[in-house]
Amino acid sequence: MSESVIIKKSRGRVKTPLAVGGQEQDSLKANYVLLFLIFLIPLQNIYVGRLPSFGGGLNVLNICFLLAFFVWKTRPELNVKTKTSLNKPIMFLMLSMIFSLIMHKVSLGVMNKELITGLKDMLLAPFLFFITLNCVRDRKGIIWAIGATVLPLLYMFRVFYSQHRAVSSYHYDHDLRISGTFSQLGANEMATFYSAFTLILITIFYFSKNKKVRYIFGFMIALNLYSLIYTYSRGAYIGFLLALVAIIWHTRKKLVFILIPSIFIFGGVMLNFLPTSVQERFSSITVEDESERDESAQSRFVFWALAYEQFTESPIVGKGYLTFQEFNPAGLDTHNYYMKLLAENGIIGFIIFLVILWRTAKVGRNLYDESSDPLYKALGIGFFGVVVSFAFGNIFGDRFTHYPLSAYFYVYLALSLRALIITRESNPASSVILRKS
Repeated sequence: MSESVIIKKSRGRVKTPLAVGGQEQDSLKANYVLLFLIFLIPLQNIYVGRLPSFGGGLNVLNICFLLAFFVWKTRPELNVKTKTSLNKPIMFLMLSMIFSLIMHKVSLGVMNKELITGLKDMLLAPFLFFITLNCVRDRKGIIWAIGATVLPLLYMFRVFYSQHRAVSSYHYDHDLRISGTFSQLGANEMATFYSAFTLILITIFYFSKNKKVRYIFGFMIALNLYSLIYTYSRGAYIGFLLALVAIIWHTRKKLVFILIPSIFIFGGVMLNFLPTSVQERFSSITVEDESERDESAQSRFVFWALAYEQFTESPIVGKGYLTFQEFNPAGLDTHNYYMKLLAENGIIGFIIFLVILWRTAKVGRNLYDESSDPLYKALGIGFFGVVVSFAFGNIFGDRFTHYPLSAYFYVYLALSLRALIITRESNPASSVILRKS
């Protein structure tokens, strides 16, 4: 069942949410609040540190969410539901998050306002998926949304570079870890952002035939890679390389058989071209003597064992939202999102998340394989790389519940799904991702 083609009149103009055969008869007016929201999300230092808060966990970002939702629901041409293979899994994930808050109360006997505020913030990113999916309905809208994710990168680099210059050193020290605009997160979250979403820039640069677009995206790629290098995140480095290999495997399979041996042969030589502080940070994970291994790496193994013990006590639904930090004598998180899910959300939450990862990767691959549009092919294979990067990054930390980091994952998922819907609507003979209600 394909999406209904419903023609609505709005402000005297005839508009179609998705015209017959995928041909756009009229370009939909953008949800400008949504575009501003997408632009603002990674700039946490601004909306948390510089803009006023209104109490109760309500700030400018939350207001933008509410306004974007209001625009979606009050414009008839946007308020036509789009059913996809990801709608239910993402809704189930959100429900499991809410249920985990109840389990926190059951496990620890307390429920405070900070927990509710934290859960509310965690739900913003998956909720953004539904707003974006329903408000972006044509190719022009996809371009505008991608542009809204690119615009903040200049300011993000400016902040990151300023922080880096203030602490730069020849030799590595933990004081070199900076978080850029992610003022309430850490260097690893910032690194995952660059590791994942730079892949979209790279694929658009590769597939675009427009020189101006290539110049702009090439410049942004250089800024992001500079920032990625100086985040000193070993997991992000490896995740970025694995995602590139996955992209090349799907697009140029024969090239992988040249690339992988080259990395093994020349990897050590290439590492010598990186700054000394980066070399020292990367090499510390391979130290054989446990006593010499850095504290950050060693603590992970201890926390993972504790998380598994917690999982065995409540394997089906887990112990509840943020309970691991209470059970952990160090008062820290699991440093592994999969172990966090098992400990706090149980096997149910764990399976839901794996289903989401599998289906999102499939969306990216399908979009690349089925579309002939260079933009859509770039978006599809780039998003596939994003999924690989996130899947690997979650082994070394929670990279999925912090909305400044995960929101763009859901935005690009929504854009990829919309591009796939348009592609399949233009070829009715192909299989359709939309599900019957």
